[in-house]
Amino acid sequence: MIDVKDLRVCTDCGTVYNEKFSRGVCPNCHTNNYEQISADSGVGNLER
Repeated sequence: MIDVKDLRVCTDCGTVYNEKFSRGVCPNCHTNNYEQISADSGVGNLER
């Protein structure tokens, strides 16, 4: 079970990754420019 508070979304390439498994950098483009996904941010919200 992954915890949503560990998820990051890369602001450079848009990759969503788990901060615990990626050591804080994006596994796709290897930058650490990210936003934290929160339940009230609208990211991943199914109601559009």
